[in-house]
Amino acid sequence: MLFVKEEPLYLRLKNNLKKLIESKNLKVLPATKELENGYGVSRITIRRVIAELANEGIVTSMQGRKVMVTKHMYSSVRELGFVTSSSLGWGEHIFADFANEAISKDCNFNMFICGAVENTAFTYLLDSNKLSALLIMSNLPTKTLDYILKKKIPLLTYDFKYKDYDIPAALFSYRTAFSQMIDYYLEQNIDRFGFISFYENDDDPASGEGRIFTEDYKKVMAERNLLDYNIPDLLKSESDYNEAALKAIKYLHGLNSAERPQVISTCFFKQSEVVKSYLEQINDWKPLHIYYKNKVSDVPHFIYPYKKLVEASFAELVNKMNNPKGSTGDILVPIKFDHSKQQTTNNKQQTINNKQ
Repeated sequence: MLFVKEEPLYLRLKNNLKKLIESKNLKVLPATKELENGYGVSRITIRRVIAELANEGIVTSMQGRKVMVTKHMYSSVRELGFVTSSSLGWGEHIFADFANEAISKDCNFNMFICGAVENTAFTYLLDSNKLSALLIMSNLPTKTLDYILKKKIPLLTYDFKYKDYDIPAALFSYRTAFSQMIDYYLEQNIDRFGFISFYENDDDPASGEGRIFTEDYKKVMAERNLLDYNIPDLLKSESDYNEAALKAIKYLHGLNSAERPQVISTCFFKQSEVVKSYLEQINDWKPLHIYYKNKVSDVPHFIYPYKKLVEASFAELVNKMNNPKGSTGDILVPIKFDHSKQQTTNNKQQTINNKQ
């Protein structure tokens, strides 16, 4: 007797959804509850099917539990806008990644260098209602931001959060990296950490990177009952970040040897160079120096998945266009701590010690 093996339940659901997508030209998959009742399957089975369809590029899971058919996600996109205060440096690289993401989805894309509303092309597109969404990567003046908000265009800020506006942000989460960093050094009996960061001016409508770093750093330190050597209050009166960095490192150097941090983390490239230069000129204190960006290769550093945040930002803007009333909150992408360079240095030093 010939037995025909029955098709697994999850595979039947998967094939049925594929047929449904093609025959009905669906833009959004039915809700989980609807699939449960309609197909008599569990949530676990539905999640497995959706995960497989997502891996095949057929659907895309959005924040807010919506699952969209990928080929229809971008049908509502007319023009995407990228607003920054400068096209140079770090912003240039993020713009390139975001532009490539838009191009790969056949979306029109515009970059605006804006310090004020008077940017002619930007104002034209705002007033003509041709812009579908905006990614903001600049602390825009309140007047400019209010002008944009009046147009009710889906917005997302990139790597910073406005304090006084309910605008979702795409942010890096530093708690994982700080936890990895501190735990790594605690295992080596190193327990004094300094973190040189800078708050933005209280009058600024946006809270900058320094605020986000510092808040995550303080939480990790408090969880481990470690003394906090972060000194932002000392630096609030400084308008020049390089001078502030020099002031901070001199302050830490002035502590007695039993109190000085054994590890110092810095937030910004130029300030890191100031700290590094100062430490090279003194002989009575040689802390480990951690820089948060991965472009500095000679010190342990934090690894930033920029492309992942860009992809998440793009998907969230498209989600907002397709679901204007839905608010999914901030996007948080964790970063990691890389100590491989430091580990190599430690191994070399151990080899020398063993030979001696």
